[in-house]
Amino acid sequence: MTTDDLHLLTGAYTLDALDEAEREAFERHLRTCPTCVAEVAGFREAAARLADDSWSSPPPRLRAQVLERVHGTRQLTPVVGGASRWRRRAAFALAAGLIAAVAGGVTYLVQDQRVRQEQAARAEAEQRQARIEAVLTAADAVVHTSPVTGGGRITVVSAASQDAAVVVVAGATAPPPSHAYELWTIQGATPQPAGVMAAGQGTSTQYVTGIAGASLIAMTVESAGGSATPTLPIVAQVRLT
Repeated sequence: MTTDDLHLLTGAYTLDALDEAEREAFERHLRTCPTCVAEVAGFREAAARLADDSWSSPPPRLRAQVLERVHGTRQLTPVVGGASRWRRRAAFALAAGLIAAVAGGVTYLVQDQRVRQEQAARAEAEQRQARIEAVLTAADAVVHTSPVTGGGRITVVSAASQDAAVVVVAGATAPPPSHAYELWTIQGATPQPAGVMAAGQGTSTQYVTGIAGASLIAMTVESAGGSATPTLPIVAQVRLT
């Protein structure tokens, strides 16, 4: 399981939907990934609120904070481990002391590019988390769940006020590595692509936008990377209304 695959397991881990091997692998990853730690913490807070029968709407302060994060998330400097921090210092030292050396210049540029990529990835992850929290904490959030053909469940938290839904697929039978589960919003008889899971994976959390007017979210098995039109049969569907 790759690092990219592990990043997709935050929602299922929060819902305790991973098998033992997946949980052990994710918890090892969690020790070294502050982004996933923050995302799991956000999921747990939101899940606790959804599970509380006495809570009908989010506290105004929390809702305001979440919406503020959706509209403007600042970029944070990524946490750099010991080895990466040493390489960064070395790159800057080469750039300062050997300006005329081609090798030193290339090293600096590569390292600087990596830092910028990490900053962009962190900002994107925070924005995604904020959008997910906005759905989960919306006053009009509605939860629906349905079984997946062959095993597992699909859970959809939708909020019309956000025109979005959070879809958690947990424990579904993993398709072959050449195929992937794809989500669809269904409006009338027209399906629209709504997100593709990682190839060969049966557990994922997806953020789906543009649910206004849609009556269903469906899931099919497609070639890795997704398809423009769904391939029957539909393996799961959840009614939004």
